[in-house]
Amino acid sequence: MRRWVALLLLAVVGLAACGRKKPQEEIKPLEITLARTPDGVVDRDYSVVVSVQGGKTPYSWRVSAGQLPAGVSLAATTGTLSGKPTAAGSSTFTVEASDSSSPAATVNKEYTLLIAPPLMITTTDPLPDGTAAVGYQVQFTSSGGTGTVNWSAPGDAPPGLSLDPAGVLSGLPTVEGEHIFSVRATDSGDPAQLASKEFTLTVLEGAAGVVARASVDSMGVE
Repeated sequence: MRRWVALLLLAVVGLAACGRKKPQEEIKPLEITLARTPDGVVDRDYSVVVSVQGGKTPYSWRVSAGQLPAGVSLAATTGTLSGKPTAAGSSTFTVEASDSSSPAATVNKEYTLLIAPPLMITTTDPLPDGTAAVGYQVQFTSSGGTGTVNWSAPGDAPPGLSLDPAGVLSGLPTVEGEHIFSVRATDSGDPAQLASKEFTLTVLEGAAGVVARASVDSMGVE
């Protein structure tokens, strides 16, 4: 008899457990998390995901206001902005993301996407000749890019010369002959564009036949 009572109690407990509803998971508010769109460059591949969190997956995306840059599109099922921009300029648009709730939750975020022209070093090669122990100066130039351009020489500039961040190569050449070196330009875009170019500079013999830094020093030239 006790055995039957115990079995009956177990059955009642089991039925009660089956009838209990599982607590529903809390659904967080739908949110677009991409803070800003990185800059793009004309005729170069562009891709960024308008990331979303919260709500109920899967999500969908669309442009609800404004216009995307020419050559760029928004994928409705992945939220990927991608393409190859065809013109420089700034475009402001609004992306709307929706979840799979019923009714669907939606959220909007405005972006401004800057498309810059490609950064190019426009200084011609070879550079003007220099003369040993005689002051030399040349200004490197560029086109395209965004904002301020910073210049550097990743390798060694010709002995006695230095390149400042403004793109001015100057100093007193100390070794005659042909010198080949690279110059790099970096703009202030986000992400930054880089451009590099190789140059040849020929240093001619000075009037006094100075061919090395030691000779320049012995003459008292700083």
